[in-house]
Amino acid sequence: MKGYRLSFQGTKYGLFSGDNVNQLNLSVTFNKYVPIGGKFYANYSLRGKVSFPQKQPFLQTMGLGYKNDLVRGYELYVIDGQSYALVKTNLKYQVFDHLFDLSRFLRIKQFNTLPVAAYLNSFLDVGYVKNKFPEINNTKLANKWLVGSGFGLDVITWYNVVGRLNYSINGSGEKRLFFNLSREF
Repeated sequence: MKGYRLSFQGTKYGLFSGDNVNQLNLSVTFNKYVPIGGKFYANYSLRGKVSFPQKQPFLQTMGLGYKNDLVRGYELYVIDGQSYALVKTNLKYQVFDHLFDLSRFLRIKQFNTLPVAAYLNSFLDVGYVKNKFPEINNTKLANKWLVGSGFGLDVITWYNVVGRLNYSINGSGEKRLFFNLSREF
């Protein structure tokens, strides 16, 4: 709920000139978490990816919609492209935070306490996927600004496992309720 994280990732497919695939992916992520006061918290995430060359095998052309790289509201879509930018913002209010003692039931030291925290959450996400060949990838949402917003409930427990229930609306006007279970970091 307080601090920042900066990460870089590089992936190289194909090491030699005769390999069928020769591609380089580079990505960077910056997360900032800020306590606002009382039980209010804010955070934002900036993420970007570039890949080379521009013409890539279909299975390696990954933009938004994979793992947690998505604009909320577009969970049902995969937007393929060679590069993307993503901004995610949150405003949270803590409604519950308790540490349950389970030592009477579980003798395993690592699991005999159960932390549970719950936050009401409002969010606004913006993303853009750059695709040089959208007709090849059959992607209609590439090369357009994607915006999603909404509100929800985040429940956090052991080892940063987060259960999310979000109601969101995307830039196409689609409104949906989504459930997501993930491990934050």
